[in-house]
Amino acid sequence: MRKGVKTSKTTISVTSSTGSQDVDYNDVTSSLKRISKNYSDGLYYIGNKVYNSCFGTREEVWKQEAYKTSGGLLKEDLIMNKHQKLISKRKFITEKKSNRLEEVNAAKKREET
Repeated sequence: MRKGVKTSKTTISVTSSTGSQDVDYNDVTSSLKRISKNYSDGLYYIGNKVYNSCFGTREEVWKQEAYKTSGGLLKEDLIMNKHQKLISKRKFITEKKSNRLEEVNAAKKREET
């Protein structure tokens, strides 16, 4: 938005199968904006940090060379496992809770006896 221009709060009523809702138009349009590159130096300024690229690999996101992965993972969504591999923090937590390997070992012991 340009400086000096006042925007009024406009709401849109959206109807769906669950009912109707009032949605603020300015909130919807601001969430759809893409991150833009500064064309004078070719870098991305997001928050107080400077990134070389907007999207990158997990390693580039971990080293803060890129802002996020193509899947949308930010640095706070990544974790280093015991094998020094970058994985999703959410995936790490769910697999830790599932105890899938203990179930497999228990099944093997039942087959042996």
